[in-house]
Amino acid sequence: MILISQGGCSFFSSPPPITFDVTNPLNDSASLSSRTKRVSHPQKYPPILINEPLATQFIDSDSIVVHGPSGTLSALKGVRWSDRVPRILQVRLVRELENKGLIRQVMYPSEPAGAQRQLMWEVRRFQIAVFPDSSPSVQIQVAARIMDIHSGHAVAARLFSATQPLERVNAPQAVAAFDSALSAIIFEICAWIM
Repeated sequence: MILISQGGCSFFSSPPPITFDVTNPLNDSASLSSRTKRVSHPQKYPPILINEPLATQFIDSDSIVVHGPSGTLSALKGVRWSDRVPRILQVRLVRELENKGLIRQVMYPSEPAGAQRQLMWEVRRFQIAVFPDSSPSVQIQVAARIMDIHSGHAVAARLFSATQPLERVNAPQAVAAFDSALSAIIFEICAWIM
């Protein structure tokens, strides 16, 4: 979990929201050694273009979404993500693949030359779930398809989900839970793509 503080104050406005970033697991030495093993022959993996995932308007923002009873959606007050959620996921996935040694095999949409496959994905859940019949939790769900760029056909499809329980609904605990859940999903997507 990374906390990004922002300076500045005013007597006539509310304080700026506290900004959080989900930590890149590759910056942690334990994660790097135990989970992120570099591939021995990266050239055997067909180049893939990583698109920014689709998301509904409420998820496609820097808000930390709270899904409450009766389907209500709100934002956790006084805090926000460092970027839009889809952009965070895209960058996290690209960085993880690059750190596995696939720097030449992974591409952004702005550099599609040579890509043979592309990842089309959608963030369906990226939220704190607070329901009366269960304990609060962080929920992430991503639907993904690998498309052949030349034929336009899907060659693989999968749904990825992760849930982390929360003792209390507050920003530090929620961001730590998002860290864990997102790390698990990114790790699974990498293994699936490769």
